[in-house]
Amino acid sequence: MSRPILLFHRPVRPGRGDRCLVLDLDHNAKRTVALLLRFHTNRRADPFNDPKAGHLVVLLYPHLRVRLSLDLTALEEARAHLPRRTGAGIAVNGGPVVRIADLVSITGLADHPPRGFRLRLRDFRFGEEPEPGAVLSPRRPIVDPLGQLMTRAWPGKAKRIGPMGRAPDPPAAPTIMSRPPRVSPRVRIDRDRGRWWIITPAGDRMFSIGMNCVTTRAGGPVTGMARLHRWLPPRRGPLAVAWSAGRTGGEASFYTANLVRRYGPDWRSRWATLATDRLLGWGFNTIGNWSDPLAFAERRMFYTVNAAWWDEPPGPGVDGLYGGFPDVFSPAFARRCDEAARRGTRPDDPLLLGYFVHNEPRWQRADLHLAELALRSNRAPYTRRFLLGWLRRKYRTASARPTPADLDRMRELLVDRYMETACGALRRHDPNHLLLGLRFYGVPPRFVLGAMRHMDVVTVNTYAPAPDPAIMETLHRTTGKPVMLGEFHMGAVDRGMTSFGLVGVRNQHERGVAYAHYMERAASIPYCVGAHWFQHVDQPVLGRFDGENYNIGFVDVTDRPYRELAAAARAVNPRLGQIHAGLTRPRTRAPRLEPTGLIW
Repeated sequence: MSRPILLFHRPVRPGRGDRCLVLDLDHNAKRTVALLLRFHTNRRADPFNDPKAGHLVVLLYPHLRVRLSLDLTALEEARAHLPRRTGAGIAVNGGPVVRIADLVSITGLADHPPRGFRLRLRDFRFGEEPEPGAVLSPRRPIVDPLGQLMTRAWPGKAKRIGPMGRAPDPPAAPTIMSRPPRVSPRVRIDRDRGRWWIITPAGDRMFSIGMNCVTTRAGGPVTGMARLHRWLPPRRGPLAVAWSAGRTGGEASFYTANLVRRYGPDWRSRWATLATDRLLGWGFNTIGNWSDPLAFAERRMFYTVNAAWWDEPPGPGVDGLYGGFPDVFSPAFARRCDEAARRGTRPDDPLLLGYFVHNEPRWQRADLHLAELALRSNRAPYTRRFLLGWLRRKYRTASARPTPADLDRMRELLVDRYMETACGALRRHDPNHLLLGLRFYGVPPRFVLGAMRHMDVVTVNTYAPAPDPAIMETLHRTTGKPVMLGEFHMGAVDRGMTSFGLVGVRNQHERGVAYAHYMERAASIPYCVGAHWFQHVDQPVLGRFDGENYNIGFVDVTDRPYRELAAAARAVNPRLGQIHAGLTRPRTRAPRLEPTGLIW
């Protein structure tokens, strides 16, 4: 990886009440740029390479001058995501824990910015209370009435909402590998000649080819940014459905407004039919995580359910031990798991593949010790009592102090209890479907892998040009389970979107190449049972609830498919079962990548 460019390096001395960093800045790039902030506690630290520095990554949108107010308590509390600030993209904390009072300097860097990139820092100061932030300029709109960027033209840019052509016919080759009848009343995992498969209730062998977020909404906040839109959907009448409370107050979905305008009063049913027709025509067989029940109701595709119901509900000053990790030995936790599973399971649905038991749990961080947190606080009294009893039994004294090895073992016991309770509730209320894992982001830490014994599948969200066989092999060998790829995507900035996403490629043609390359490599891994693309529709050009504004859809904001990506899926998806069975080999070249600058 090339060395990032230095934008600024400032010595600092925070005051006693300082909790936030205020930045007034703009830049000249025509695409989203990642500002890499490093928070140093050593005066002699190298600004480029300080392993003890705190890390924040903030995405800066093009065309905007903004005032950011970043909550630095996230550095002390190891919170991964900061609240969204008006006019800026996602802000992520990915570094070690540092104290605000210990800061001696702050560095601003940019990794792989566009050629000729310049950033102007107009204000730099500490504050006591974080503010929402503000867009200082421009005063004119930059988003058109269809939700597209006005400051750029590209081939095929929509001028109006017109009628939509029919979906492609399903490909002739199957995406499910048939086998001799061996009907089971439930979905299973099986291995055939060293290759793992999902076995459907009809007895077919299946490699799950999935699409996440098949939904009618792709909304984002407009508070403080209303003037940047030439038009917003009216809050009364047929287009009022484009508005929702969301996570940040009022959120508008131009995608929803465009569906209403294109398909008329029965837009929901027409969308569901067309979306399902398209997915089948492109060779998909699974509707993935966070999708609209309207798509399930078509009854033509398998689907999955996100069952992340178990963490401690957020409350004032209390969010479990860390990141929602609950008091796993309390009777209340067991009751909550049982009630959530009773309400949320669908034991009799033959099209349900199974449940993802969590999604990218924040408590998977290896540098935050759950057992240590439990012992030194009373946030989880039942868990604390269990750990003290475990120490007494091991050392035959009530005054024993845990060794690092003890803490590691106790953390494993806590995670195992968590999974045993949550998965046990799911199994009681639905013995017919799979438990598909926790959708770990990247490489899961070793302390969670033992608890995967309660799962049928281990799922990881792997954003890369292709899945890493070494990582997959380690997960499979360590857990004895097959592996699923819960999320991946590739984006470009050649058709009106300003941010690649987590993996960038040169153009829309290369997105198609990248999709085929990733899926063929996934299918060639004998113990991989599926891979799911994230997501169905592009994110809003000015960002969703957390600021992500990625070109990651199979369709754009006007519900028109990206032809190159759809054609690539239609060509490769029917071959994936053959590749997974070892009957044919991958043949797609690697894509031409573009660096995104996103360093989490």
